[in-house]
Amino acid sequence: MGRPRDTLVTGMGFCLPGTGGLCAAREDFWDVVSTGSLLIDRGDRYAGVIEADLLAEAAARLPGVSPRYLANYSPVQLYSLISVAEACRDSGLSVEDGDLAEAGLLNARHCLDANFLVQQRALTADLETTTPPEARGLVARSMIGGQLNDTTLAQVSALRNTGPSYTVSTSCASGGVLFGIAQRMIAAGEADLVLVTGADQYDSGRRADFDAVAARAVEGLDLSDSVGVTHRMMRPYDRRTGGLNVGDGAATIVLESRERVEATGRLDRAGAVLVSQSTRRSPVRSTMAIDQEGVGVALAIERCLAGHLDPAEVDYVSGGAEGSPVFHSMESTALRAVFGDRVRELPVSVQEACFGHSGSPLGSMGVAAVTLMMEHGVICHTAGCEEPDPACEFDPVADGKPREATVDHAVSLNYGSGMVSSAILLERLR
Repeated sequence: MGRPRDTLVTGMGFCLPGTGGLCAAREDFWDVVSTGSLLIDRGDRYAGVIEADLLAEAAARLPGVSPRYLANYSPVQLYSLISVAEACRDSGLSVEDGDLAEAGLLNARHCLDANFLVQQRALTADLETTTPPEARGLVARSMIGGQLNDTTLAQVSALRNTGPSYTVSTSCASGGVLFGIAQRMIAAGEADLVLVTGADQYDSGRRADFDAVAARAVEGLDLSDSVGVTHRMMRPYDRRTGGLNVGDGAATIVLESRERVEATGRLDRAGAVLVSQSTRRSPVRSTMAIDQEGVGVALAIERCLAGHLDPAEVDYVSGGAEGSPVFHSMESTALRAVFGDRVRELPVSVQEACFGHSGSPLGSMGVAAVTLMMEHGVICHTAGCEEPDPACEFDPVADGKPREATVDHAVSLNYGSGMVSSAILLERLR
């Protein structure tokens, strides 16, 4: 018997690289992650790139928003609007009917490329040739897209929202951290409906310039244990992986109190219960250090399970490996600290190689993937993993296809710079 203030996952939406240009609906997302499709091969590099007319995609989903307003938004703001509109459609919520008026809108942001590009265009404008209307456009875009809460500003305006809304940034764990905030808001009665969005954009030109400097900086150094961005395909848990490949996009999860879902007759749309979330950090002094012992990861999992579930009852873990081999041993050590010898049989997989390492969206993408696995009765294999790294003490699900399994309880992990770690506990809705 559920409790009225339980937090239920009732919808999901995306703006990610897709086989046909854009992965937006839950069906699109499931088609990619369940088959382990690798959409990051660009020929000359590996990266997750969205090939779509973003303005047209956003306008089609948000007809009530003036095209003039949409034209002033940056790509990352359009990512967030497309994903939130898809999530609302998936959960049966209507912007026009005012369903989102008092919702909580929580956004996660990490990469600053989008903000930099918006400001750079204004700061480098040629004042001799720039007309006053053009200058006004540059100023407007800088004001709404040049700050880290850019996606929140776009969403509250598009949805005409009056509810609690803000942005969190804590590296690649940002999206995961928001689920704890949302769950506590719903449990306390501060909100009945919360939308959690993570969105990031990585500019290829800036990445190329940075990679050139980085290549110079590492000359003569042993970087066998580094987290490198490489020109080799990321293959989490595979012994051949060389490093992470970045990816653009956004992902949104709709969370509602059980009370609200039942009152609106939409329990059939709920796929999982968000039981708890915990954020912890490894005690490292350097913000660039990788804690090989995975102390923060282990602490986050332990705290997330405490008072809710025995570790022996966890059926599956959605890992946080980013494609760099250093994380294989780190995750193994952290999971062994929590699960003991059972770690050998514990299924752990990750689908990051499908879309690339996208930063802030990863928290929502992990929750979406786990929810869909619970609904479909399978565990998705690790995308790109064909030759498991011996350093992985767990079962990396290198089957090349989904594995039939009943997933009643699962933990989803994310971690990032400074070894900030997030663990989310999800339960299958029964």
